[in-house]
Amino acid sequence: MLTPPDRGFCSSTNLSAMFEEGYTFLQAIRVNANWIYNVIDATENLRFSPDSKLTLGERTYYASTVDCWWVRIKKTTGKQAGQELVLVHICLGPTKEPYVNKETGVEVVAQYLCRVFVLFCQDLVGRSHDLFMDRLKVEHDRLVGDEETVVLDEYETYFRVYREKYARRRCVEYVVDEIALHKNRYAGFVCFLTNDSTIKTALDALGEYSTRDYIEKDFDEMKNDVDMARIGVHSDARMRSRLFISFIAEIYLREIRVRLRDCDSCSKLTRKQIFSHIKTIYKVRFGDKCGEGEIYPELSKQQREILEALEVNPQS
Repeated sequence: MLTPPDRGFCSSTNLSAMFEEGYTFLQAIRVNANWIYNVIDATENLRFSPDSKLTLGERTYYASTVDCWWVRIKKTTGKQAGQELVLVHICLGPTKEPYVNKETGVEVVAQYLCRVFVLFCQDLVGRSHDLFMDRLKVEHDRLVGDEETVVLDEYETYFRVYREKYARRRCVEYVVDEIALHKNRYAGFVCFLTNDSTIKTALDALGEYSTRDYIEKDFDEMKNDVDMARIGVHSDARMRSRLFISFIAEIYLREIRVRLRDCDSCSKLTRKQIFSHIKTIYKVRFGDKCGEGEIYPELSKQQREILEALEVNPQS
């Protein structure tokens, strides 16, 4: 399952910085800004076609792909003079003509060609809306708790903040109609932005991001394991040795996970489940008096399946 993108990492400021520095990236986008709303609305007809249907795992998506220009503009007049903003120019036609500014008081700083993938999944509507409602509740509590704070730009449509005459505290109310509109139009969407020319279809983006998400979670678990329950050591040399052994063990465990992907009965095991099963597997080795040899003790069904997937004969 894809995780929601990090708030800071997928911000317009960070995306602009990655474009400017020439990084090649694939980034999941939070459906919380006008520019992504515009892309979703503009590509709606593309997702009506049966050809837009694609399946990955147990989920079905209806996808659209559109080339865009990520445009950095700077206000030259008015109260926002000197402030840099971002707009996304959608290329719906066969050509990819850059954005041409026709607005006075605006200077185009730079623009970068990119591609936006929009995928709709009916199964995600409920979860997407629940996450959205949770974020609204957090924002509501923040506004109520601090009289001086203002509504974040991404949520200003969904709140009405005002102060009654002679009232000691201001009122913070939800705009229910706008919240309902968000659920009807923008819940259940997964969106990606990339400047990687090798990622051409929404299926490519979904598969690539799922793989990266898997690696990220695996790395997070690896860091927790390397922490080794914070058992104290008394010298730098011993700590380095423990880290080295842990890293070698992680390489083995990673290779085991890769091999188990092709096994139907083992492919859905988590990292912790795999480790829980294999850590109790051992061999009994016989000495000269009993005849040389070695044997596995009684194994569970799951342990046998793991060994078979790893091409290890449990009878040997």
